Amino acid sequence: MYCCFQFEWSHSISHSTLFFQHRYSPLSEVDGDFATSVFIRVPTSVHEDLGLSEAKSVFTSLGATDVHPCGDLHISLSPTVPLRFHFINSVIEGVKNAMKDVESFWVHVDDSYDMFANESGDRFFVALPLATSKATEVMEKVRLVLEGLGLPAPESKRPHISLAWTTTDVSEKLGEAIVSERGRCWTGIADFDGDVGIEVSEIVVRAGKRETVIPLA
Repeated sequence: MYCCFQFEWSHSISHSTLFFQHRYSPLSEVDGDFATSVFIRVPTSVHEDLGLSEAKSVFTSLGATDVHPCGDLHISLSPTVPLRFHFINSVIEGVKNAMKDVESFWVHVDDSYDMFANESGDRFFVALPLATSKATEVMEKVRLVLEGLGLPAPESKRPHISLAWTTTDVSEKLGEAIVSERGRCWTGIADFDGDVGIEVSEIVVRAGKRETVIPLA
């Protein structure tokens, strides 16, 4: 599957360009609508350095038995939203314009794992958050593009890389969560001892199976 950290949207969106009320399904195309997201791809050269086996063991230590790795590692810069085909270019051009003055930059992962639950509470994700970086600024630029188009544009979470997921409800063992429009979050649930840096030279917009790569300056 593509996006490990995805959410169901059932917001009624009132805007002249848009779109519809729809509950997201993690498919490339749903009823003529294309699942669209903006992200930074994580290069395969650092996958092993991110502690994938340790991330899975966090779930097993909490009693989860149905644990899966996230296959396409990335840093989400937006929620996944369903779009009609003829609106996709508006998102792509909006993101291109927002990135035209953004230079390539580095991000580094933080020193602990976080846990996330999606809005419906049926999936949990172990992730490595990013230390303070320009990725937060870029995420906000993307959010403003979506907001300007009348799309769901919640206040951004801390950027992160989701590594593993489960359908086992482990929330009772995690204590009190931070709750937002995009689900629940538990921070610092386990230590991460690695030192991983990623150079970001492009942003990707994916709509269905179509990817548009936007180079940074």
